[in-house]
Amino acid sequence: MLLSVPFLLLTFFVYACIPDLRNMHGKSLMCYVLGLSVGYTVLSMVQLRVFPGLSSSCVISGYIVYFSFMVSFFWLNVMSFDIYWTFKGVTGVRSSETKKFLLYSLYAWGCPILLVATAITADYTDILPIYLRPQFGTTRCLFVENKLIEFLYLYMPLLILVFMNVVFFVITALRIYKTQCETSVIRRGDSKRHTKLDNDRDRFGLYLRLFIVMGVTWSLEIISWAVDNNAWIFYVSDVCNCIQGFLIFALFVLKQKIKRLIYKK
Repeated sequence: MLLSVPFLLLTFFVYACIPDLRNMHGKSLMCYVLGLSVGYTVLSMVQLRVFPGLSSSCVISGYIVYFSFMVSFFWLNVMSFDIYWTFKGVTGVRSSETKKFLLYSLYAWGCPILLVATAITADYTDILPIYLRPQFGTTRCLFVENKLIEFLYLYMPLLILVFMNVVFFVITALRIYKTQCETSVIRRGDSKRHTKLDNDRDRFGLYLRLFIVMGVTWSLEIISWAVDNNAWIFYVSDVCNCIQGFLIFALFVLKQKIKRLIYKK
């Protein structure tokens, strides 16, 4: 996982330093990459036993890992929804990018905060029975090694978000196909509109590839969780985690347009 972190941070740095990339889509990507970077870094430190077992630092690191990965899941969901909304073709009053980004932020940062608050409330009150509490820091820094707990607090939200993303992408792909059927008419008409559609299609392609990269990684993670701990698929999942940061860097930074902006900067 630590092999991925430098590429994730480079992606964040490039988008943070170039004003042309700091639009709503760029800021969404920055939030996503930031969540993934923090999650990978702290989880690696947990796996390397940097934090003493059952200490307060161990428990806090567990909550940070949980929050960071939830942030990355929800921001990927935001990007999936945003590209779906772009091709929805709704007429009427349009929100400004600033207002839209604030709403997205409220959702993508707020939901992980609620999930962490729920976990803390469950751990430190008697609202839930012991077998439904995440029990951060009892047997390890993360929640207790229990299939039901892991499913309720991690894999169930992940499966719901992945399902939503698949629905958004399928609907968007169908709309893009319909739009392409009208391309010849647009070419003869409004060239500006045609350029915008091309840009939106390119962005859809980027998000789709990002979703595939993440989807494959987390699908393998879910499968490896569901089967025996010594299964060979753990090694495949680890390899995907190692190259994931580079793949995201390649998708969003190693492009001619981005290279030109970097040279210009």
